[in-house]
Amino acid sequence: MRFGLLILAALANPACAETEPTSAEIARPVVSEIITPGSAQSRPFTGKVEAQMTTTLAFLTLGRVATLAVATGDRVTQGTVMATLDQVSLD
Repeated sequence: MRFGLLILAALANPACAETEPTSAEIARPVVSEIITPGSAQSRPFTGKVEAQMTTTLAFLTLGRVATLAVATGDRVTQGTVMATLDQVSLD
């Protein structure tokens, strides 16, 4: 008796009934492209590349740069020694 009631309850449940496919289940066409080795296509563009931030530096002491401890694009923090001056030109 309980088994029969269980089957009737399952059949009466709307979640068990067949439903129309939702939009997620509908097949959609796929765009594909075959890639083969060969020369790369280049497209020229005109423009100007600029740094996001620039800084103008001025110094009270004249001299020549002896060492440069950083390169373009390096991140530095406050207090980092970025360059040293030649001692001969300082004297």
